Amino acid sequence: MGTIIRYSYKEMIRKKIFLITVVLTIAFLALYGFGVYEINKEIMAHTSNMQDASTMMMRSAQSIFYISFGLYFSYMLVAFLIIFAASGIISSDIENGTIQTVLTRPISREKYLFGRFMGYFLLVFLYSIFVFLSIILINKFFGISLNLKTINIIKSILIFSIIPITLLSITTYFSTKISTLGTGIIIIILMGLSMVGGMIEEVGYVISTQSQVGDRLIKVGIITSLVIPVDNIYRETSRQLFGEGLLAFSSFNPFSGTSTPSIFMKIYWFLYILIFIFLALKSFRKKDI
Repeated sequence: MGTIIRYSYKEMIRKKIFLITVVLTIAFLALYGFGVYEINKEIMAHTSNMQDASTMMMRSAQSIFYISFGLYFSYMLVAFLIIFAASGIISSDIENGTIQTVLTRPISREKYLFGRFMGYFLLVFLYSIFVFLSIILINKFFGISLNLKTINIIKSILIFSIIPITLLSITTYFSTKISTLGTGIIIIILMGLSMVGGMIEEVGYVISTQSQVGDRLIKVGIITSLVIPVDNIYRETSRQLFGEGLLAFSSFNPFSGTSTPSIFMKIYWFLYILIFIFLALKSFRKKDI
């Protein structure tokens, strides 16, 4: 299986879409860093002589917004890398006949699928950590100073890394069932559903104390999280990073997480991954190659 992992890892690196993603990521980080630097410079120029509590709260709220904005788009970059690079994780090998050559050797279908899965996940995991830490470091050196605890950063990275494995498990399952193009389309639709549901839930929590509409919006968000929990995982990443103390300074922010997922939802994240990996294995065993 180690050979399959190495092969899959190298295969993904050689793909043009990965190179394009890296170039676009660097461009995004450069543009984001430039924007954070210029905005910070403008804010500091207008508030340099103001050190009262309200000014400090305003700076903290703005810093939270810019960091969460950068992390939200980093989460999107990770998702789109998986969608465009891993949609054919199994189906592309079936379509071009490569899998027939591999499976004629003494290797089980289970080892083949796990090897492909782990090879792709390893690269996406490293990419996820890179973009996450890049956003934090850009804001640390070019943005408004915000005291983020090291333990919070570590916990956030660990939670953030659940996003790629969740998406990859769904992608792998559909890649054993349908074509590469079909898998990509389905995952894009699910991602859109997750993002819209997450935004709706955030709005619901803001207005829940003012209207019953808020409760209905929250329920809609919870339902979409059950269908695909990646946005819910991202919201918890943001909440863990800033902590309740810093988030108290922030007004409504569509890119952060104000709600706290229950322990049952957190268990559901991992069950979701295991279920789709199990379904992928079951489907692949029955696949006529």
